[in-house]
Amino acid sequence: MYLTAVCTPFGQRAENALINGNGAGPAWIYDWSGTAYDSPALPPLDDTATPTLIAGVAVIVAVTLVRQCRRQGCAAAGVVIGTLGGAEVLSKLLLPRPDPVHAPVRLTDPSFPSGHVALPAGRALAAPLVASPRTRPYVTAVGTLWLAVTAAAVQAVYSHRPSDVLGAMLLACACHGLAVRLLPPAAVPGPTPGPRAAGRHPGTVGGRCARRRRTRRLRHAVAGLRGGGLPVCGPARVHGARPHGPRGRTW
Repeated sequence: MYLTAVCTPFGQRAENALINGNGAGPAWIYDWSGTAYDSPALPPLDDTATPTLIAGVAVIVAVTLVRQCRRQGCAAAGVVIGTLGGAEVLSKLLLPRPDPVHAPVRLTDPSFPSGHVALPAGRALAAPLVASPRTRPYVTAVGTLWLAVTAAAVQAVYSHRPSDVLGAMLLACACHGLAVRLLPPAAVPGPTPGPRAAGRHPGTVGGRCARRRRTRRLRHAVAGLRGGGLPVCGPARVHGARPHGPRGRTW
């Protein structure tokens, strides 16, 4: 991504063409970005990045203590801090922005990957690690929505390019994959079981209820067979056949 979009002339021309001279004022999300005068900034934009980071880590610590999932909590905190810290180190120290197309000065500042997008991306992938199976789908949906709005905002106000956003997302995915790989297999959150899967599991309440239902049905079937004149145990008579003795004699 960096080599294609940042280090090549055609990549820079393609992304610089998205920044036109009309300004970001017409964008519907402009008032949420904190760029407008006295407008509240959507976290983590503008001056809300640090409070958002502190609040996010505090929520992860609180959920970890309540659910007593230390390994998942450490992994989630590592995903958030690793994603944001990695984005800052890469964009400011390791990945400079060359100028092969002689772009204006305002377009030559290094911005890959986006730190504003790295924070919600890390949070969106870290929260499901500590969430309960019942709330995990809702937590994932809220985090994904927050990430999408933030990515749209930083591009609408011309703070970042599409490659910056994609780079931050890929960095968050890499941190999440590393954290999950370091967790023991028993501590890795699995997919949320549906009603049928819960009913098939013998240790759940649904599994015990399903087992009781199967037992009752079996008893009703046995009672029906007995009521119809067919013995359930012992030698059975089928279509008038009689069992034979050891020498071919009938009883």
